[in-house]
Amino acid sequence: MNKNSIKQKRFKLKTITLWSLVIACTCGATLCLADPVPDKPITVRVASYNVEFGRSTTPEQIGEMFESYNLDIIGFNEAPDGDWTARVGKVLGMEHSYVGTISSANHKDKYKSILSRTPLEGTAEHELAVKRRGFWNPASVVRATTEIEGVSIAFYSLHISGSGGRKGNGQAYQFATTIVPKETTKRVIVVGDFNNRIGDEAMNTIEAAGLKPTW
Repeated sequence: MNKNSIKQKRFKLKTITLWSLVIACTCGATLCLADPVPDKPITVRVASYNVEFGRSTTPEQIGEMFESYNLDIIGFNEAPDGDWTARVGKVLGMEHSYVGTISSANHKDKYKSILSRTPLEGTAEHELAVKRRGFWNPASVVRATTEIEGVSIAFYSLHISGSGGRKGNGQAYQFATTIVPKETTKRVIVVGDFNNRIGDEAMNTIEAAGLKPTW
């Protein structure tokens, strides 16, 4: 099973179309939201992509790969710093981006970023760190809100380790208990590289926070 997933909170879904790209690195979905007019669903097209330091291809090639999907918003992880995300956006006509500053596991150029067709507001990055073998293993989730067809959506892009979801242990637990409860936007989408599987302890912790998987 793909280790990446998309999760959504409090969405009224009418249809879901799922597609996967580039081996096991990408997953995406079309979410049709019933708000604000029940008989006129709002379609939000999202994707998540782990670019592995951007070493395998150029941002322009990534943009060309995504072109036919007409995406509204993309969450990247293990993305290079600088203008890498913006360069993908230039190909896609997606002008709005946000790049975090915390590199996963202290590696070079393993940042989380958001690329959007609509303006981003409330951009922030939350650190998720655990101690492993006496050393701090940092991770993070970047967050922004955007408005699509009059509906406000909070969007998170994360990259966490495969540590468990037990109380007080693991980045999944930290995300579920310290970040999700503080979110005030009613509609939330979380994408990224969870390094866990649906049904395991870590993912169950996240689902217990009110999120559910969309594949």
